[in-house]
Amino acid sequence: YSEVRFWRPFLQLCMAVAHADGSLDASELAQVRQLVQQSLCIDDGDQVELEELLWKRPSPDLERLVDLLLQRVPHTQTNDLLSALADVARANGDIHPREVSMIARIARHMGVSSEEWPAMAAVLSLT
Repeated sequence: YSEVRFWRPFLQLCMAVAHADGSLDASELAQVRQLVQQSLCIDDGDQVELEELLWKRPSPDLERLVDLLLQRVPHTQTNDLLSALADVARANGDIHPREVSMIARIARHMGVSSEEWPAMAAVLSLT
C-alpha cells in the first residue's frame, strides 16, 4: 500500500494546475510539497515515489482524476480542493489565465456550475 498512489488523483490535479501555464516553477513544486507535508500522510519511504509523480506530466483526463479523488475521499469539499489548487497557482506570485482556466475546468467536474464559477473565482482570489 502506498499513500502516494492513494493521493495520486489529488497530486495530479495539483500538478495539472502547476503545468497549465506551460512551465513548472520551483515555487509551485514547493507549494505542492508543502500541501503534502501539511495535509497528507506520506511516509519518508514514499518520498522517491512522490518525487517521480511530481516530475511526470499529469493526466489530461481531469474528469477521471476528480472521479478517482471522490471515490477515494468521498468527503472532499469542493472549496477545500479549489483553495489548494489556487494556492498552487499563486505560488510563483503570478496567476496565469491558463491556471485559472484549469481550476475552472476542475471546478466544473466538481459540480460548480458556470453561473457559480465567477463568485467562486472571486472567493479564491483568482479574478
